[in-house]
Amino acid sequence: MEGATDQTSRNSNAPQTSSTAVDAELEENRKLWSESRLHDYDMLIEHSGGNGLEIAESVKIQVRAGQASSITSTRKTDPRSIADFQKIDTVEKMFKHIQDLRDKTAASVNSKNKADVGFPKLNIKYHDKLGYPTKMSILWSLASDAQTTFEVRKLEPVNVQ
Repeated sequence: MEGATDQTSRNSNAPQTSSTAVDAELEENRKLWSESRLHDYDMLIEHSGGNGLEIAESVKIQVRAGQASSITSTRKTDPRSIADFQKIDTVEKMFKHIQDLRDKTAASVNSKNKADVGFPKLNIKYHDKLGYPTKMSILWSLASDAQTTFEVRKLEPVNVQ
């Protein structure tokens, strides 16, 4: 599919007037992805985190028939860090993870700890043509200033016979 590796993306960090606008953007991109009918693809994802946003891990994920068939580290790091990617090892799981985080943010409005209200904060970028998330930045709380970022560096369709 042409343009799959093109990292042109739309940015959702523009000020949103409501959570409804963010939810609409999520659904619009989910629909674009669904219409692409990509079920077999390889992704290269980098995960960074902490205050300095050091790259903690980079993995290659093979997806076949919509399911992750392999997750391989591209660095010589602790294999346990691969578990960080299991929540987002397919594009569909990425959309679910974003929705779960949006739900958590909405629920935080009722938090007794005022520092938790409105967190986690999300900044999501989507691929222009295919709609998959190209970058997810998550600020967990104002108190800790801890941020996690997952970036899809490459997504390539695979022809499976």
